[in-house]
Amino acid sequence: MAFVNEIIPESVKAKFNFPVRTMNDGSKPTLWKWAIDKERDIALVNTDKEGGYYEGTTETRSFMLLFQGLHIAFVGECKYIGKSKTAMEIEWLICSITEAKSGGIDVNEIKKTISDALTAMGWLYSTVNIVKTSVAFKSA
Repeated sequence: MAFVNEIIPESVKAKFNFPVRTMNDGSKPTLWKWAIDKERDIALVNTDKEGGYYEGTTETRSFMLLFQGLHIAFVGECKYIGKSKTAMEIEWLICSITEAKSGGIDVNEIKKTISDALTAMGWLYSTVNIVKTSVAFKSA
């Protein structure tokens, strides 16, 4: 099975034990949907967003990759090229990934999984009109 975009069930959100962006009114706008591969027990959760078009800065997003029981945090810078209603390309530059502390997971497997999940996530959890998604990783 591949990643699909779904609304995060409230019962699952209640079990998250990692920080997410919380607004002054208590709402958590990033906890709306996720990209999930149920067969492999992997999900991508957006935990924070900073900057972007309206702020005149590079959009930076923080994520938690729920990887078969492990929590792998990563941060990426995002650039959108084109128009969302016709044809748009998405470019990601992953700036940092926390090291998986157990399980001996291969870093290349993590990078491939991140690429697959971000590609499936698309723009606002839709791949309609997305013609290309590229994901690059900063060198350590």
